[in-house]
Amino acid sequence: MERKIPGTLEMNPFKHAFAEVILWWKVRKGLTIKGAENLEEARKLKMSGAALIFLQNHLSNFDAPILDYSLRKLGYTEIAGCLYNVQGSVLSRNLITKILVTCYNVIPIPAHRIEAKDVEKRRREKSRAHNAAKTVYRTNRALCNFVQGTRSEDGKLDPEKVNPNNEDYLEMAENTWIVPVGISGSEGVLKKRSFWPHKHPVTINFGKPVSAKELIEKATLTLTDLEREEDPEKVKRLIMADIMGRIAALLPEEYR
Repeated sequence: MERKIPGTLEMNPFKHAFAEVILWWKVRKGLTIKGAENLEEARKLKMSGAALIFLQNHLSNFDAPILDYSLRKLGYTEIAGCLYNVQGSVLSRNLITKILVTCYNVIPIPAHRIEAKDVEKRRREKSRAHNAAKTVYRTNRALCNFVQGTRSEDGKLDPEKVNPNNEDYLEMAENTWIVPVGISGSEGVLKKRSFWPHKHPVTINFGKPVSAKELIEKATLTLTDLEREEDPEKVKRLIMADIMGRIAALLPEEYR
């Protein structure tokens, strides 16, 4: 049995089984999965020792469960079984998400609102989460995070709401590969302020894995030395804009 990673919440197998039943009941018939060939490439990368991170858009608190369900449905249980979802600690305050968190492997990350109240507490919790993520990579497991820091209000990708933590995860391991994921329709499965999922068509599209090193080099070469010196964060913004574009290409027009 693999040892628990410090700073993580481990999946409860019984609760996960219950979540699988709910997904089978509410999502299975209306679920369309695209990009299976890209998952096969992701599997080969993982077997070679590469670090994997799935980055997807965020419409519903059921997005992570649908990702897990899709991986298992296609037979990629070795990826789903070692997948750790990076999720804001604020989720533990909602009844439904508090239950969902126990159904999957989770790395809790402090919500940004904590920073205004206790900067030191947020620094400690963020450091613990980052150490856990590094261990996930080092032990050949995988991460999943949302490219936006919160659920989209209108269902569209918003460049102004890029999750500021994502770029950190791209440089935690030497050979990190990103699997972009586009999901649409999940906002109808678990609507805001809803306490029970509904049947609704969902499409999840897995994109071609891309090397984080390649994205970093591409963004760096785009800027002059002076531009990088004047605005050190610009490289990060270019990297995330590239990833956002890859996710947008996996979505229907109305979600871009």
